[in-house]
Amino acid sequence: MKALRMQPFVYKLIFKGIILAIVLGLLSCESTTEPIETQTDLESGSISFDVAWNQNSDVGSDYQIKAVVCGIESNEVATVSAYIGNTGSDFGKFGGPWECSAGSGIISGVPVGTGYTLLLYGHNDMDRTTYSGVQLDITINKGNNDIGTVTTNQFFAELSAPLDGTADIDPDSASFSWLYSSGAAEYQLWISESDDLSDHMEFETSELFFTVSDGSLDSDTTYYWTVFPIDPYGNRSWFYSAIYSFTTAGVTALDDNYEENDTQTMAYDLSSYSGVNLSDIAGYGNAVLDDYDYYGIYVGWSSATISIDCNFLHTFGDIDIELLDEFGNVIDESSSESDDEFISYDHTGGPATYYIKVYLFDDEFGDSNLYNLMWSAF
Repeated sequence: MKALRMQPFVYKLIFKGIILAIVLGLLSCESTTEPIETQTDLESGSISFDVAWNQNSDVGSDYQIKAVVCGIESNEVATVSAYIGNTGSDFGKFGGPWECSAGSGIISGVPVGTGYTLLLYGHNDMDRTTYSGVQLDITINKGNNDIGTVTTNQFFAELSAPLDGTADIDPDSASFSWLYSSGAAEYQLWISESDDLSDHMEFETSELFFTVSDGSLDSDTTYYWTVFPIDPYGNRSWFYSAIYSFTTAGVTALDDNYEENDTQTMAYDLSSYSGVNLSDIAGYGNAVLDDYDYYGIYVGWSSATISIDCNFLHTFGDIDIELLDEFGNVIDESSSESDDEFISYDHTGGPATYYIKVYLFDDEFGDSNLYNLMWSAF
């Protein structure tokens, strides 16, 4: 019996098969070099919860009528959405929306870990947020994690300042503040000249305070304001806590360059400016109603005549002047009802310090007036 002889092409096939097996084996070895930990990093679980709607929240106006909760009215809940995140990682995931009537929800694919926070939101039929709730410090294990019932409350921000009816707010630096609203990502500040907030200005911030930019508000004007929290979906709240009013201050005269010299102890020292006008020192003075201007002068001679000239236009405001001793006693004055005032006082008794007091007598012609002032001793 003749032995079977294998054809050359059969050897080639066997050889190629051996080489392929070796290559596949090497590739298989490389795939197992990944750390085992990466497999556990991919382990995840799901979180499930029920929803409770708190009906005991105080409301500030008829606009905030308590909802029957599930429904299509503006103050009710049509759908429920949720967000779960972890401050210790970059993970965050949205869930929903679910129908409100379901009363529960579930989010899957949450990595195993601790320190999770669940934010829950109820939206009305116009996607405005009516309710919000939060559950902290959640632990996620493999499988389903039922955290029970999450209680939600009406979604709004309590106003802090300015309080209702506040007056004399600086229109160029008006600041507003409010309390944290659970689940808010941002806040929208509304300011209007109408008590129904129509034709309002809007400002958005992620802080619990906001200062309006210079020029946004008019002086001597009553405004109304409130704040709406905004959820992570970008939905503004339907409810607000209250509407407060405030009034901005009227236009006031600008301080001159010698302020603050409102008292004798804060007097601007003119001792080294004998015979020099204020306008040549730091500009004209500005006499403002109920805001006195004091200037100090030192006379180093045993005797001299102190001369004080105050120049202004009476038609813009009635300015008067006084000369005080070091104890604040009035020793001379000039209070005419015409342009300019003048004092000439005979100084005796050795070196002494005196004070010049400049003030606006009344507001018959306005609440401020510019003046020039010069003193000398000879």
